[in-house]
Amino acid sequence: MTTQPETHLLKPTSCSPNNSTLPILIYRGVLPSPPSEDATTAQLTKHKWRKDGTWGHIAYRHFHPNVHECYGVFSGNSTLLLGQGQGDNDGGIEVKVETGDVIVLPAGTAHACLESSADPAYRYIGVYPAVSLKERGMLMRD
Repeated sequence: MTTQPETHLLKPTSCSPNNSTLPILIYRGVLPSPPSEDATTAQLTKHKWRKDGTWGHIAYRHFHPNVHECYGVFSGNSTLLLGQGQGDNDGGIEVKVETGDVIVLPAGTAHACLESSADPAYRYIGVYPAVSLKERGMLMRD
């Protein structure tokens, strides 16, 4: 059985390039159960993507200009702001994610957490294409 992702194609804003060619992909409830950091890492690193960390609520708007990013949520939930850069007053979308979801952000897509659960704490791993891991920069444009 193949799971079809939600897709969102975002236009550039004055403070974020976003990616008007490649869509954001959100796969709902696709991670192994019971949820854990180790199981999520194993699932998301099978195909030459490397784990670069485990994070929770990150409120500052930023984007990675030269690398795609993938999140695997293994605990809690969050409302993400996607496509609205630091200094933008409009544009972008709000998306709710929860345990079991996988989110793929194309290079240049602005992102931040608006609110996240505390109990259980919102936690996810971030994976990046192995060939570009050394190139992962982060920008916040005003």
